[in-house]
Amino acid sequence: MSSRKGFLTRREMLEMSGSGFGSLALAWLLNQENAHAATGSPSSFDLTPKRPHATPKAKAVIQLMQNGGPSQMDLVDPKPHLTKLNGKKHSEKLETLQEGSAENVLMGSPYKFERRGQCGMDIS
Repeated sequence: MSSRKGFLTRREMLEMSGSGFGSLALAWLLNQENAHAATGSPSSFDLTPKRPHATPKAKAVIQLMQNGGPSQMDLVDPKPHLTKLNGKKHSEKLETLQEGSAENVLMGSPYKFERRGQCGMDIS
């Protein structure tokens, strides 16, 4: 993965960064190298530090990347027809980028939906 054992290249580090911090770093690096995107106009984005409207108090940033947990479709979007077709092959070939989906098998929600709350909403 890395060009030198134990070290990441700048490109590898930016590729592994998440939630926009990589884009923020890339913008700063591009500004440092005076490599502005060609926008058709002579002006470019001014990325020089500006005086904040309030005195900052933060000394550090903690970035949490929390993958996992059920999706909104598994929580509040019951699909009874898909549940009936669970484990069966789809009639058409679907192209997806996820590993294991080459078999073209449908998967219903692994959670059971029940009516809950005063409104009687189906939720898992």
